[in-house]
Amino acid sequence: MAPSGAHRPRHALVAVAVLPLRSSPDHRSEQVTDAALGTPLQVLEPGGEWWRVRHPDRTVGFVRSLGILACTKARARLFAASPRLADVSTELRRAPRSGAFLNLPAGSRLPARRPSGGWNRVELPDGSPAVHRGRFARPAAARGGAALVGAAMAYLGVPYIWGGTTGWGLDCSGLVRLACDLCGKNPGRDARDQFRVGRAVGSPRAEPLAPGDLLFFGETPGDISHVSIHIGAGRYIHSCGSVRLNSLQPQDADYLPSFAAQFRGARRLFS
Repeated sequence: MAPSGAHRPRHALVAVAVLPLRSSPDHRSEQVTDAALGTPLQVLEPGGEWWRVRHPDRTVGFVRSLGILACTKARARLFAASPRLADVSTELRRAPRSGAFLNLPAGSRLPARRPSGGWNRVELPDGSPAVHRGRFARPAAARGGAALVGAAMAYLGVPYIWGGTTGWGLDCSGLVRLACDLCGKNPGRDARDQFRVGRAVGSPRAEPLAPGDLLFFGETPGDISHVSIHIGAGRYIHSCGSVRLNSLQPQDADYLPSFAAQFRGARRLFS
């Protein structure tokens, strides 16, 4: 039964390493996106085993209640403003000399405390402390197309997962979203959404392509179904089977003619 009245929660934090958001309250339904530990969620419909929530990227889906912790608006804001882990996987310990108790993917949000003895001190969604030696993303120092390329290249080899947005599995728009998020930009969740941000480049009447520009593909001009990040000289990084490099140039060994034929345009997020 759903909570009612003043006791109805409006905010929650992801309390597991990766939490799928599904299209319906059934574990067999489509994963529309996912969320790493510490992601704040807006609660739309609480109740029972499944809660309907809104992700910060505006995706709406159903999550298992066992994977979240209801929280106050202030605590949701604390985690929303917290730094994100940048490494593919980061090992957490309760204390420097204790064993690892949790691994977290890139994209996890953890309020950071003052470092001590080379260890990053953080707080988990349940309020308990932990330490790690992973990297935090530093968006203020990572702006620009080159920084976006560098962020994406860290995930080469990560497997493709439909609806994936973390260092443990990425779909094409999930790779773009994760890399952009780590550089302080929110491009939207899906390739179609991302095609609406920034400004057009790479056409005869626009600026030439530069590293960090988003490249879009689709069977028809009005049907954007894939996105990648240009790394320079017509080559790009994208999630297709896994995060990999390919090229728009026929002379390159990693040229994919099917993608080159479906290229529909490019957008620039960073000046």
